[in-house]
Amino acid sequence: MSFSLISLSSSSSGNATYVQAGKSKILVDAGLSGKKLTCLLHEVGASAHELDAILVTHEHVDHVRGAAVLSNRFGIPVYATGGTFKGMEQGKRSIAQNRRIEIEPDVGFIIGDCMIDPLPIPHDANQPVAFRLSYRGASVAVVTDLGHCSNKLLEKLAGVDVLLLESNYNPQLLLDNPRYPSVLKRRIQGRKGHLSNENCANALYELQRLGTKYALLGHLSKENNRPELAIEEVSRALCNKGVRLSERLHLDLCHPDRPSARYALNV
Repeated sequence: MSFSLISLSSSSSGNATYVQAGKSKILVDAGLSGKKLTCLLHEVGASAHELDAILVTHEHVDHVRGAAVLSNRFGIPVYATGGTFKGMEQGKRSIAQNRRIEIEPDVGFIIGDCMIDPLPIPHDANQPVAFRLSYRGASVAVVTDLGHCSNKLLEKLAGVDVLLLESNYNPQLLLDNPRYPSVLKRRIQGRKGHLSNENCANALYELQRLGTKYALLGHLSKENNRPELAIEEVSRALCNKGVRLSERLHLDLCHPDRPSARYALNV
C-alpha cells in the first residue's frame, strides 16, 4: 500500500504538505489560497475533494490561509488544537463548527488508515503542534515553526522515516537584515521563534542516530536564508559530526513555489 509525503509548498509565505497513507489522504497545513492549493494537489496527482482531513499546526496565516476555503468548499474536516481554532477565529479564518475536530497535544488519534500524533512545539502561537503520521510501521513527520528542538521532542520523533524539518534562517543574514526591527530579530532567534540552519543540523544529527533516513529542509525564510546556503550549512555541520550523508541520511529541500519530490515508503 502507498505511504508517501510531498511538500506542496514550504516557506515563510505559505506551507502545505500532502500525505497519503493507504486510502487516507491528508493535508498538513493549508497556508496558500484555496485555488493555489487545489492546483498544487492536482499537479501531484491528488485532488482536494478527495482529502480526508486538513491538519493545522497553528494559526499563523502562512499555515491557514486556505484552510477555511477548502474545508467549506469540499466539506473537509479540520483538525487543530483548541488554541489554534481560537487563533483562527481572531484572524477571521474560522472553520464551520460542524467541520472542526479539536485535538489535544500528546493525544494521538486515527484518520482512516493513519495514526496521528500531535506533538507540542515551542512557538509564539496559541497552542502549536507538529504532526507525526504513522502507517503500517512506518512514519513521516512535519515539524516547523519552533524556537528550539527539546530532548522530549527528539524522543517523540525517534525513528521517523521521513522528516520535514524547519531550517529557517542564517543568523548573520538575520542580524544584517535592515528591514527587520530588533524586536522581530529577537523573536525569530528566541526560544519560541524559529530554527536556524545550525540548530536544524543539530536536531538532524540526533534524529539520524535514532533512525531517520530522509530529511527535507523546510520553511526557509525568503529574507534571511537561501536554499543553497541552508543545504550547505546543514550538510557541512552533519559531515563535521561524522555523518555520511549518502549512507546515513539523505538531505533535500522543500520549495516555496513548487512541490518537492515524492517520498514514498515501502510498507
